[in-house]
Amino acid sequence: MVKLLTLVLIVEGDKVLLAMKKEGFGKGKWNGLGGKVKPEETIEQAAKREAREEACVRIMEMKKLGIVQFRFRGSRTVREMHIFKATKYSGKPGETKEMRPKWFNLNKIPFGKMWPADRNWMRMFLLGKQFRGRVLYGEKYGTVKKHSVISNEVVEARIRNQIKMVATKHTRPALKPLTQRIPSARGCGYAPRPLRRRGA
Repeated sequence: MVKLLTLVLIVEGDKVLLAMKKEGFGKGKWNGLGGKVKPEETIEQAAKREAREEACVRIMEMKKLGIVQFRFRGSRTVREMHIFKATKYSGKPGETKEMRPKWFNLNKIPFGKMWPADRNWMRMFLLGKQFRGRVLYGEKYGTVKKHSVISNEVVEARIRNQIKMVATKHTRPALKPLTQRIPSARGCGYAPRPLRRRGA
């Protein structure tokens, strides 16, 4: 089972907007703005709605940079988080029942109070690189058992190499050109012997 989630981080100059989760899943952690995708929504629509509901801001320009899949040990549910970088918005970030937003300098991001795997993709995010990642948490979400993050550029390069290897493997070797001349029956210096009848 896969659950679609969104995460929007607003970046303005050398600052990023994070929000403290006040209740529910992830309570007590700094995070971006986001949540579940409703059945009737696109992922982009859900991302904008969550930002509006959680911090009173209307996202005007954003770009998807990452997709991170994570799950907890012992659970078959995979949470697929689509991560957006917003650079243009309207409204003043304000506290709501669910979140308390706050601006942080890019060199003072509170990783110690965020999801443990966030620091693994944040560098690529801030550099504007597109990426994909996978995370396996322990039964308690404070422990990371396995994680991997890779840029889309590397993924695409690997796919190209795999296609090239498969194509090379299945390509038949070219026939070598003939270097010797095959003589014909004419002018070979012999004549075929006539067949003899038995008893002749």
